[in-house]
Amino acid sequence: SQPPSPVSTYIMVSGVPINPAVIEKYNEISKRTCGAMILSLAKPNNDEVIVDQAFPPTTPDSDPEDIWKKILEQVPDEDCRYIIVDFKVKTTPTVSQEKVTLVYWAPETAPSRSKMIYAATKEHISSSLNGVQKSVQCNDADEISYAAIKEKVLSK
Repeated sequence: SQPPSPVSTYIMVSGVPINPAVIEKYNEISKRTCGAMILSLAKPNNDEVIVDQAFPPTTPDSDPEDIWKKILEQVPDEDCRYIIVDFKVKTTPTVSQEKVTLVYWAPETAPSRSKMIYAATKEHISSSLNGVQKSVQCNDADEISYAAIKEKVLSK
């Protein structure tokens, strides 16, 4: 068996580079001019973190659970993704709490290589995006449900 190449060792230790558009879109989320984004690794080589899709900011009338469902409709069932979201929780009918949250989606059915690269890159993303208030890992549909994320966002 051959030793791993220096490039694959680098990826496993520190993750893959982040496209500048990710930082720009994250800054929009921080300023609440963007509501969420789904990040993926650029195909075919998984050599860069890119914005897969961005979502508009929420409005005061928005139902946070409906918004979360719309985001999840764009997330594949059988591959990893990162979701950066200004996660909104209504604590009372008139009061809501928002936290910029990094959700790492790594379903059990995802390819092993994909899970390995995404896991290695998660910390790099988190440290590159100043101000992420919560980080949550989800491996199945129950863990990525609105109720489960809400519980984690509200926990201290």
